[in-house]
Amino acid sequence: MELHAEWKMRHSSSTSSSSGDGRGKEKYASVLPGPSITVHGDTFDIRNGEWQSSKVSDHRDILVNLLFGCTNNDVAGTRTGPSKKKRKKQTTENGRERNSYQNVNVPSLPSWANIGNLASMGGVAVIEVEINDAIDASSDSQTECSLMPSQLLKQPSGIWETMLPSNSTDTDPNNNNMQLKRIIGAACKVKMFQGDHPRCISDQLMFLPPPSLSQLDGKRSDNDKDLFKLMHELKLTPKQLQSEGYPRRIHKCEAESMKESSESYSKVERTKEIICSRAKSFWEQFNLPDQTISILPCTNTLEIVETLSIKEAVCCMGDMVVANDDTVSKSEFYVETFLHDKNHRPRIFALDCEMVQTSIGSELARVSVVMLVSDEKGNYSVDESKVETAIVLDELVKPRRPILDYLTGITPTMLIGVNTTIEDVQAHLLSLIQATDLIVGHSLENDLEALRIIHCNVVDTSVIFRGGNGRKYGLRHLTNVLLKKQIQNSLEGHCSTEDAEAALSLATSRAKLGNAFQLRENSRGKSLMRTFQTINRESTDDQKDNFAQRSTGPCVCIGSNEWISKYAKSDGSQHVLSCESIMSSMSMAIPSWLSSSTSGRRADFLWANVTCDIVQKGTKRENEIIKKLEEIMRDMCDRVPLHTPILMIFQRNYKQALAVTRKRKTALKSTTMMWLTEQEQKWQQCMDTCMNCEAIWIVGRSDTSVDPTC
Repeated sequence: MELHAEWKMRHSSSTSSSSGDGRGKEKYASVLPGPSITVHGDTFDIRNGEWQSSKVSDHRDILVNLLFGCTNNDVAGTRTGPSKKKRKKQTTENGRERNSYQNVNVPSLPSWANIGNLASMGGVAVIEVEINDAIDASSDSQTECSLMPSQLLKQPSGIWETMLPSNSTDTDPNNNNMQLKRIIGAACKVKMFQGDHPRCISDQLMFLPPPSLSQLDGKRSDNDKDLFKLMHELKLTPKQLQSEGYPRRIHKCEAESMKESSESYSKVERTKEIICSRAKSFWEQFNLPDQTISILPCTNTLEIVETLSIKEAVCCMGDMVVANDDTVSKSEFYVETFLHDKNHRPRIFALDCEMVQTSIGSELARVSVVMLVSDEKGNYSVDESKVETAIVLDELVKPRRPILDYLTGITPTMLIGVNTTIEDVQAHLLSLIQATDLIVGHSLENDLEALRIIHCNVVDTSVIFRGGNGRKYGLRHLTNVLLKKQIQNSLEGHCSTEDAEAALSLATSRAKLGNAFQLRENSRGKSLMRTFQTINRESTDDQKDNFAQRSTGPCVCIGSNEWISKYAKSDGSQHVLSCESIMSSMSMAIPSWLSSSTSGRRADFLWANVTCDIVQKGTKRENEIIKKLEEIMRDMCDRVPLHTPILMIFQRNYKQALAVTRKRKTALKSTTMMWLTEQEQKWQQCMDTCMNCEAIWIVGRSDTSVDPTC
């Protein structure tokens, strides 16, 4: 066959040009009789437990290269993806890499991976092994699992050990390992996900990678150097302020405004002068980025706030604010920021508050303000690699009414001895923030309502990162996904300074990168299998540049009914088989579909999800599952053509981790349920076990007597 002839030609040329020392992974990869997935360099040594560290996205990128990568210029033992140095040169004007086909972006390979002999590609198989070996959260999930490849490879008499790569067996025909046609080309430790929500293999591996930032609209030009101007473009419009429920004044008619006495006007102006004087005093003291100044002492803050209070009606959350009929409520006022100096260069602040529950609802208990540090001229540069911030205010506040619920972030001991009132905070914020300054926050309308402050120049990260369906994402989720940073992990609750800094980082990144910096809601829009089928169906006779276009065999999905309904629901263009457990006889359909000799019946692309349920370790059931895995593996090694690389990826206790995570989330949100430190530790152990997976790439052995197509 053509593939076999091409392989023999490549093999003969590679062996004649290589050195005879029998060492080196590059030489070893170049003589494989089918596509090879191997590890660069000399660090790959499974026998000594040296596994390659990887992310699940690495293996997804390898799959995308195998299925959609260009094979016209393929050379055995070379990478199909561009190197980091050449990546910029290999992109077109619209930012898409050159080896992209029919709207599929083929990413560069991970730095550790090598694909050789891609032109001999004749099929791909992905086998997910989902292991459930823990009964409940009290089980010790940190113990080794005998079904993971790292443990299976330690069995001296099993098939797994005979698949270990060894250069000596490649040239010794008397070695027993030569009885197998396949070896393990790469063995990897895989980080399946990050964050505090577990992800399964299919979620992370089965879908095309999201477009890179350079491919999305909204990338900033080199001329956009003023960060404040970019941030200003993100501020909410008056209509958005109204729809989001921000505090705002309802202006009186002009005739009614004329009735205000000149004496009242003079008093307001004198009070504003006091505020300006306080502001000057504050900024004279504040000269270090790591310095936090407490609220400036003042004995008449209630009088100041009352003088500057909004005389018109105030609307908040869409409703007009009406004071309760009690003495305390009648002495609470809304104030509005104002401009101290016409020559003021606007600053950028981030604000977050912590509240407690009282008889009237939420009351302020803590306020934190973080400032974005500018240069000496007051400018903010886009080129700064790291945003420098300074905490300018972090103050606990004494609620006026008895506390009914401390909610998150505040404890009773924190408020012992606190005498700062909300009027102290209002007066200080009027000194600190001017009307032209930008305030950044997440769902900032709640914070401004608690502070009873009106400010119109706001950037709300819950709005600018809102999903297409109108859904608001939490600050914790946005920070985890977009900034790769964990916040709000403390059992004591939220930290307002941490939340303010997170919101500021999100907003500045969005301003710098434009619309490219956003959640990838549609990154799961196209599955690898569906895209493979579409390209194969739409390709013409002169379009045979990648395997998806050349394929003539069917696509097959094998898994439980639950998995099929979620990931492999058939539309008539693929074969779907139900297999509820690895112990089911249907599990042997995996090697059968990959090795069928009937024309048009051998699967070109197979994806299987098999479940291994262990009730108790060391039982007969566990041994039976191990034997079943060996049976499937031996069948694949003996029967599956060598031009079909196989990825097997193993994950433990995903369903258990998901159940415990949901229970934890409910407990942390509840005011009645307890979540103890011991439970938190068990949850973390369960998450670590679920997160740390293992993967092996099974490829053809470099034996010249073996036909790679049979």
